[in-house]
Amino acid sequence: MPRSVGKLYPTTEPRVSAFSEVRQVFIGNSSPVINVDALVNTAEMSPALMRGVVSGPMIPSSDGTITACRHNQSGALRIIDAEAGQTCKASETQLTWKDAIHGKVADSDKLDGLDSTNLLPDGDLPAGTTLRGRYDIFGNPTDPNDLTLGADGISYVYTFRSVPQAHFIPHGTTAPPQCPGSPGSPEADPGHLCVYEQDRENIAPGWPTFYVQDPYGFGIWAAAANVGHARSFGTWAVTAGP
Repeated sequence: MPRSVGKLYPTTEPRVSAFSEVRQVFIGNSSPVINVDALVNTAEMSPALMRGVVSGPMIPSSDGTITACRHNQSGALRIIDAEAGQTCKASETQLTWKDAIHGKVADSDKLDGLDSTNLLPDGDLPAGTTLRGRYDIFGNPTDPNDLTLGADGISYVYTFRSVPQAHFIPHGTTAPPQCPGSPGSPEADPGHLCVYEQDRENIAPGWPTFYVQDPYGFGIWAAAANVGHARSFGTWAVTAGP
């Protein structure tokens, strides 16, 4: 005897947003209770339906989880009662989501307690987070009275709450304890910027040096020792302080 499903009436309950494309929705191991020719957005299903009011299984589970099986070929979605031991078939893929009533819904404005704007470029860099990059200064001065080589301006993209203390480690020298890395693996203690020179050619003593430092980045420049091609390049690391 055909199963009587009955009419589904509109509801004022909050909507559940789950999958964007569904052709058939099954509840338990029953025949389809919703059968549509067009694609349906399950956000239009009320929590009452998703909880299995029509067919009776425990949907969602006690912790608010809704479990379903999606057929790998047809895309048909079959909602099951996982707490009762129902499982997906070999031809199906199991999917789960929260019902937005019993389940914990993620706060899209927060991540691990941090405001989401702080996790995007131009936001404050979380304390203890390290950024790394490269610098490269080169040129070919021809005037012996002006051996200025060039500069490289580095933007952190993120904002630091305070200006890091800067250290430049010339090629072949020992780094201070606040800079425990190397040109091949740059590191910096919290609150410090460490620039590691990987190699140099025709660079004047005492160069490169910083010409600007602020919460947004730093600038470094150099002068040549003599007329002719000159270059200084390396890596850097900066870690946000508390």
